[in-house]
Amino acid sequence: MDANRIAAVGVVATLLLVGSAGPAAAAQQPTFVVELDDRGDAAVTITYTYDLSDDAEQAAFAELQRNETATAALEDRVHDRFERVANASENQTGRQMEIESAAVELTREDRTGVVEVSVQWNGLAATTEDGLVLDEPFASGFEPDRAFVVVLPDGYEATAVTPSPAENGDGRLEWAGGTALDDFEVVATAEPSADTDAATDADGPGFGVGGAVAALAATSLLALRRRSGT
Repeated sequence: MDANRIAAVGVVATLLLVGSAGPAAAAQQPTFVVELDDRGDAAVTITYTYDLSDDAEQAAFAELQRNETATAALEDRVHDRFERVANASENQTGRQMEIESAAVELTREDRTGVVEVSVQWNGLAATTEDGLVLDEPFASGFEPDRAFVVVLPDGYEATAVTPSPAENGDGRLEWAGGTALDDFEVVATAEPSADTDAATDADGPGFGVGGAVAALAATSLLALRRRSGT
């Protein structure tokens, strides 16, 4: 990687560490979304937005979009970070969990850089005779710095939710950023018309992935920079 490309990646690494999301980010707000299926598996997606206020920041973000090596390294780090949380949850709940399909996608909307980090988290929710229970790892000290959203499977409705969400409708529950989610629990029941064949399971620990992803991005990029010898 030549000096100009390294410098560009370094600027984006700084942006990812700072994580600024100013007025320019209005087109797409930062979110933490858990989209469940009827087996208790979930697609987990965290969206970060960055104000690319000058030409240098825009050029750096464009360079990061092209840097497949940096993106692949970040995906590996994201997978490992989620896997550690899943392993801790698995040990506490006795329920088998698995992290797969880690992905990082970078897009631009005018002067806003959007970084979307996603994983497939198998076994995240417990299955019961009537439906699903989602609690850990969100029930122990998780306080999201962005909107936290749980999307239920088609044909399911929330029958018990703690704490009460700011928005609830059409199978989508949303809590505002900064909401303390101690004792978090969502109990979702299959509506009579839904076809549900589920096995039984239960609970788990705190969640530290959301706040760490930006730092992981910078760490992986800076490691690549060191390996380049500059």
